[in-house]
Amino acid sequence: MSGQGYAANETVHIIWNYTGPGTGNDIADVTAGYSGTIQGNFTVPTAANGAYSVAALGATSNSITQNAFTLSNGLGTNPSSISPSQSGTAVGSGFQANESVKLYWNDTSSIALATTSADANGNISQAVTIPTSATPGSNTLIGVGQTSGSTFSAPVTINTNWGDFGFDPAHHRANPYEYGLGAGNVAGLQPKWTGATAVGLKDSPVYANGIVYIATMDGLLNAYNATSGVLLWSFNPHSTFRNYSAPVVDPATGLVFLGTVGSNDEGIPSPYYAVDAQTGVLQWSEILNWHQVSFPTVAFKTLYLGTSHLDHNSCSIYAIDEVSGQIRWQYTTDDGFWGAIGVDTNTNT
Repeated sequence: MSGQGYAANETVHIIWNYTGPGTGNDIADVTAGYSGTIQGNFTVPTAANGAYSVAALGATSNSITQNAFTLSNGLGTNPSSISPSQSGTAVGSGFQANESVKLYWNDTSSIALATTSADANGNISQAVTIPTSATPGSNTLIGVGQTSGSTFSAPVTINTNWGDFGFDPAHHRANPYEYGLGAGNVAGLQPKWTGATAVGLKDSPVYANGIVYIATMDGLLNAYNATSGVLLWSFNPHSTFRNYSAPVVDPATGLVFLGTVGSNDEGIPSPYYAVDAQTGVLQWSEILNWHQVSFPTVAFKTLYLGTSHLDHNSCSIYAIDEVSGQIRWQYTTDDGFWGAIGVDTNTNT
């Protein structure tokens, strides 16, 4: 669940079956970010099928947002888009109380991925590891009650995204989830499609959820269907500023980020943009001193990037809130940042 309009860093209570002040059950708490946005998860309490209201109430601001939530029998996965060999969670309801439930990948005649037991209300929650051989695209997770025979299925999309120039926040530059391409068949690669830009390219493309994103030297960000090469959309900021750095995509927020170089003129600041990854619609822009040539990265719903210019004076690393575009902090040095910005998510550095 996600929301906005709360006080920075305040606790926000998630309330199940909210119908007005003082009603419902507090089932989870999340902390609002710097920009007052929230994003988190909650466990659905045991309840009869039907429509409920879920509210998010700010503990200090008293700001409240709410939305409808329908509880019904079925199976779901979290996340619903995942890479081969990664682990996710299957959740379901509608099975017989306490019965054994087997989870299958695409076909119930195959070996079960996992076996779990439904609780007294017929609900399950079970970790599953996606098969290494899972094919890209649409797949199905199937849950079968071993006593009742009740069967539910959930769609799962397999992706091996490379949305960051360095692949991950630490810039390891290797995709451990790739299984279709390797040393044994790379020599057989053939062109599938080509796309033309007006003045060429200096950056590297990135890929996420079936879309290839490329920044151009005349200031555009183009999005292509990865299978057909069809141009899906083109974001034009109307600055004609050149793009040397690769864009970066965060599938979790549905945003793609783009830096620029201000006409190679040391007196011109350079805009930075966030656009919707599916539509190319501008979400926010930020004017930063000097140029963005280094490769950015995303972690903790924060965009990390460095600036540089030829005289090497007073350049910075920025931490920018992905959703709002607000600068969370800025670290300034006497030298420019020309290489990739890496993040260690284990040590928060």
